[in-house]
Amino acid sequence: MAQLLRHNILLMTCALDGNQIYDFEPDPMGWAAQVNWSNTSGITLSRDWSSDGAQSLAFVKDLSALGVSENVVMQTYPEGGIDVADKSTLTLHAYTADSGAATDAHIFFKAPDGVESWPDAVAVGADGVELSIDVAEIAHIDGLGVRLILLIAQLQTLTLYR
Repeated sequence: MAQLLRHNILLMTCALDGNQIYDFEPDPMGWAAQVNWSNTSGITLSRDWSSDGAQSLAFVKDLSALGVSENVVMQTYPEGGIDVADKSTLTLHAYTADSGAATDAHIFFKAPDGVESWPDAVAVGADGVELSIDVAEIAHIDGLGVRLILLIAQLQTLTLYR
């Protein structure tokens, strides 16, 4: 019988220049998930961890049937996009439980005309990580998200939080 390893990643608030744009109170607010660049189900809410408020966005998935699952993305592409004119920084908080140093994360955005930004990934520490991205040079983004790079390929059950 295979041992199920639990890998929890919590992604909390999302803010522009310190002003929340996503707090996940009371719903997932249009966020979706991908595993290895394919859309998948599993987005939910959790009260297991929160950087602000009572709950966070969570992604729960049994990865054992998917083979090697090293790229997990939580993202949103809201209708009409997000106005970032006169803003400088987009920030989100991420937390992983039960993965130790086994997960790196990076924030990203996609803007009109194919403009994208994918800063270098950083390790998610024991207390989580604050991820920030510069949006000062653009006025509008089509979508944003966080990519989690699972450094332990044998993880079988995944719970992500945002």
